[in-house]
Amino acid sequence: MSAKQALIAISAVIGMVSVGESQAEEGETGARAIEEIIVTAQRRDESLRDVPISVGVVQEDVLFSFGISEVDDLAAIDPSLTVNAASGTAGEGFRIRGIGGSTFADGIEQSVSVLIDEVITGSSGSGLLEFWDIDRIEVLRGPQGTLFGKNASAGVISVHTNDPTDTLSSKLRAEYSPTFDDSRLDFHIGGPIADSLGLRLSGFYANRADGYIDNPVSGTGENEKERWGSRLKGIWKGQSFEVDASIEYFEQDNECCSRTYRSINEDVAATSGLSQLFISRLNANELVPSDEQYTTLTDASITHTNEVLHATLKPSWTFDSGLELRSITGYRDWDQRAITDSDMIDIDVANRLDVKRDMQVFSQEFQLLSPQEAKLKYLVGLYYFRQWFDVDADLQGGSALTGGTTLQTLQETEVDSENYAIFLHVSYAFSEQLEGFIGLRLLRDKISADFVSDGNFFAFPVGSLAGAETSEDSNWTGTIGLKYYLRESMMFYGSVSRGYKGPAIDVSASGVIADPDADPILDPEIVVNYELGARTSWLDNRLQLDATVFYSDVDDFQASAFDSQTSTFVLRNAGKMESSGVELSLAALLTPNLQLNFTGTYTDAKYVDFTGVPCTAPDLVAGTCFNSPAAAPPGAIVGQDLSGEHVNQIPKWALVMGLHYSYTLGRLNGYARFDLSWQDDMVSDLDLDPATTVPSYSIANFELGVYPAERWLVQGWVRNAFDEAYTNRVFDAPAFSGGYAQFLAQPRTAGVTIQYSIDPN
Repeated sequence: MSAKQALIAISAVIGMVSVGESQAEEGETGARAIEEIIVTAQRRDESLRDVPISVGVVQEDVLFSFGISEVDDLAAIDPSLTVNAASGTAGEGFRIRGIGGSTFADGIEQSVSVLIDEVITGSSGSGLLEFWDIDRIEVLRGPQGTLFGKNASAGVISVHTNDPTDTLSSKLRAEYSPTFDDSRLDFHIGGPIADSLGLRLSGFYANRADGYIDNPVSGTGENEKERWGSRLKGIWKGQSFEVDASIEYFEQDNECCSRTYRSINEDVAATSGLSQLFISRLNANELVPSDEQYTTLTDASITHTNEVLHATLKPSWTFDSGLELRSITGYRDWDQRAITDSDMIDIDVANRLDVKRDMQVFSQEFQLLSPQEAKLKYLVGLYYFRQWFDVDADLQGGSALTGGTTLQTLQETEVDSENYAIFLHVSYAFSEQLEGFIGLRLLRDKISADFVSDGNFFAFPVGSLAGAETSEDSNWTGTIGLKYYLRESMMFYGSVSRGYKGPAIDVSASGVIADPDADPILDPEIVVNYELGARTSWLDNRLQLDATVFYSDVDDFQASAFDSQTSTFVLRNAGKMESSGVELSLAALLTPNLQLNFTGTYTDAKYVDFTGVPCTAPDLVAGTCFNSPAAAPPGAIVGQDLSGEHVNQIPKWALVMGLHYSYTLGRLNGYARFDLSWQDDMVSDLDLDPATTVPSYSIANFELGVYPAERWLVQGWVRNAFDEAYTNRVFDAPAFSGGYAQFLAQPRTAGVTIQYSIDPN
């Protein structure tokens, strides 16, 4: 029996829990047990053990232990989640179970929605920002559109911030690492200020003063980061009325993120004079591309700034009958500016890509919920979403090719989207052991885009062009399933769910929207997911051993591929793809003081029908693939046929494990912690060029904590302890045919953290 078959066989018997660390509490017999985790994966407060969804939960202490401060770092601790690295957040994107990813265009949204305190953040670049004062993060796997709405065809990342406490609570946490002169300060203070009113003020400041990418051209280190944020949250409670309100502001000013050269295909580079120019500059600087190359040759600015305002207002009314009426109002304003040296060398080929993004999101939701303990439970809701998104791009360069004349192209894009829906989720307890559930969401989606381009930069269409498109669609999402308790500590479930991601418009810099012979509209993405799972507890809840088996069928998967011939991204619908696999999880109290956590994922994601994919650079040079009908000989297909191939950017195997040991030495209490994550190799680019393969890698973290006095905690830690040089993305270098680049992750760092808290939360 293969490892895959064995894993599937095991998963048919046992079930799955969260990827997050479970902590210990006292069980029914007085012995220590694994702590119960409360989630809102079904828009109600429920024990994670009772939720018939595959959910990963990450709590604040785990975030700190892994050194995770941004949303896109979550892939390090949830093996079902992968992230596509980019020079800025607007180019990044998530996949869950192989579905989703980055599309490198502003007229297309993600398959994984990011929410903060139940309010969607809009475009993924807006949501991939900093964490502070977090209660928990829930990663919901599989289609979640029925209850969470806008574009959640692959899943949801739901961030929950800490509420005001019933008593005075405060914390001051200072962290410093001399490795890259990295410092961070977090604080919160809060509690009741009146009989019915509680407030909580929190914030952070973080600064990485020394970048870990060397730049001999500028004489500085690249990938420096500076960011800060603050949040004010309040809850007013009446006898039957409650108001939860929050407002937060976040600012980021980074000299980030630099790419480095990984490899060169000499045969391909020999066919391009521009590539030979790139190679001459690498040779002149004695820079040899490699998978451990932490040096870049950029001679222009690389900056990435964000300003975010996020506000929520959530009043709720509870009636004498037990019915609850909720209103959730959200507003988010995101301003980003990203300046990149696109050519990555010390002469001006494409020295300045300056992109400004301005997005506003407004959402309104109403919910009517039945009492929690009713035999028939239901949630009825209305939802409205509106997003305004403006993008201004200024690309300058080319003076090294023109004898000193700078070429320039200006582009303006406006993308507006609107979504409204009505939804219902019902569950019915047929008996104490058996419960059925069903949900349906009827929706209307509209997106419109305007595009204007003017200039003479060689990488884009020369001259003036403009285009506008609108697309509308009515559709539905839904779920149906059963859950069964074999006994109180053993729950099995099965479900079928349908996910939906709305239509998209290609507003990429290539100007497809302005081409009368092209179709810039992408069809909606439809996901149908079949899932079997369970949650089992043993030994008075000192052992949780769980699994989920899933199969997802995806029609019209919205994909983005890099065309190495034109150095632009091409958007298209993949005809059909499927993803199947197993998620395993184990949490065990091996002794009263030692806990083991393990999560493993096997994902087999492949294209069933996907033709017309841009050719790889080696195939173009070899004359075995053709990107246009004019170049193809009679009878030859245009582009690649990737039907039957494994989907890019998703490893087949991924594992996360951790050990946590608590100890007492005399009057001194403390703990030791070890965490390890590993993932299989994968191909980065959608064209499946073998040169973009990311090898397997593992990351180990160590942490030692002591409590020297009441309310004090001192921690010493090492992250990426074995100094693994790794990346999660390799790609074709822009304008450098035959060249491949990478975003290398941070090398080993070590540091210390000191924390003082009063009734910490």
